[in-house]
Amino acid sequence: MNTYLSAVSDRRSSSLNFNPVTGATYYNQLYTQFIINADGRQTKVSGIGNVDGKSADFSYVRGDVNRIYYHYNTWLELMDYNTGTSPFAGSMLSNMWRLTSTINGKYLVCFRRNNETGSFFVFDPTELR
Repeated sequence: MNTYLSAVSDRRSSSLNFNPVTGATYYNQLYTQFIINADGRQTKVSGIGNVDGKSADFSYVRGDVNRIYYHYNTWLELMDYNTGTSPFAGSMLSNMWRLTSTINGKYLVCFRRNNETGSFFVFDPTELR
């Protein structure tokens, strides 16, 4: 299967996340976020003003299609790009880094940077609904 990146109209792209399971790509830009599916269709657009530390990853929980876990500052959000809604959002940990969802859908992991040490956190994504 060949996967091609689609043109992005606004050139402030801060990251791209590829979904190895579905072939979709998540475009994470300042004030504009969306997913392009493997067949080239674009989902609904969110407008999060992500200017500070941020990370995002697809949800691989069974049945989750076009859903992204998004972290910025102390905020963790599950964005549903099919409906343009957020089934979960809440203040979590400060200094959270590298939010990553395991492709088996069982864990959402990140680490927290402290002055001299770090902490590793594991979440059950099915509880973040």
